[in-house]
Amino acid sequence: MSEVFRDVDALFCEKEGGKLLRRKKFSPEDLIYKCSAVAPLLRQYLVEKKAYESGKTNSAVLQSTLFTALDKLSVTEKDDYLEERGGQVSIEKGKELFFRGDKVSPTALEGYFSCPFKHFAERGLKLKEREETAVMAVDSGNFIHELLEKTLLQTENVATEEQMRIYARKTGEEILQKPVYSMQKDTESGKFFTEKLLDEGVEVAVAAYRQLRNSDYRIENLEQNVDGEFFHGKVDRVDGSVCGAEEKEQGKKEYVRVVDYKTGSIDDSASAYYTGRKLQMQLYMTEVKGERVPAGVFYFPAALDYASVEDGRFRMKGFMNGSEEALRCGDKDIKEKDNKIKGRVEDI
Repeated sequence: MSEVFRDVDALFCEKEGGKLLRRKKFSPEDLIYKCSAVAPLLRQYLVEKKAYESGKTNSAVLQSTLFTALDKLSVTEKDDYLEERGGQVSIEKGKELFFRGDKVSPTALEGYFSCPFKHFAERGLKLKEREETAVMAVDSGNFIHELLEKTLLQTENVATEEQMRIYARKTGEEILQKPVYSMQKDTESGKFFTEKLLDEGVEVAVAAYRQLRNSDYRIENLEQNVDGEFFHGKVDRVDGSVCGAEEKEQGKKEYVRVVDYKTGSIDDSASAYYTGRKLQMQLYMTEVKGERVPAGVFYFPAALDYASVEDGRFRMKGFMNGSEEALRCGDKDIKEKDNKIKGRVEDI
């Protein structure tokens, strides 16, 4: 049980000064809310049935009302619940909820270490937060992911940032023709939102293009499925460094990095990694690196800020190899200023 319940319980008492008692009575409005969907309605019916049969209540009116509502909804599952479970709802296939093919998702692991109860609510109970807007936050995130996937595939064919900006806008406009986005244009506020979403997406795409063109990396895979011995998942992008035969003979290493697009906040602190709250990218790296040297695991901040582009706003964050060669592989223009590079290598 969460500590918040104990705290609340300690803060309040009954009018007579005794311990707070749980009351099962609720208003007609509460009943309407509980009966707004089949699952909570069925659950409430089972609760009331058990209370009546055990003698905790002496009226079957509410139970009968709920039973009638289920009948009108043509819910036959209630008979199975009553016959097979005796009115008790239990989780018999928990393993199937949290694992797939006996493997766990790194994202699920991070969620568990962040908050076990929230993890259970999302993964076990499959609860989702209600969103009232026509285009949900997840849709905006999907738009950015799709735009990046389509535009970055053309990195080698686009010569300048301005050309990429034109291509990204054209591609974004095509994506926005999908029903989930086009319906937004029915209102003035929706039109404004759509225009801002497109403008923001274009800047994100150009920033990602700039980083790739200014490095020794080439895109190796997008949306790559990763299947380890104990886990499975999908990484947004895998970049491999380009290293010719002559460079290999001279001792130059081949590097690899994995990149995850984040449209929300980014927590790349060391404590987040060591407490298990951010270990997804490191797990992916163990499977994709092969014989190459890991250059880093990075989060690309594809956040929708709807603001003017600021210097460093799209700078990737994460954990990186601190060697000078690895740093220069990721940024051709990096310069030694006040011995920052040398100091960084020595620190690591």
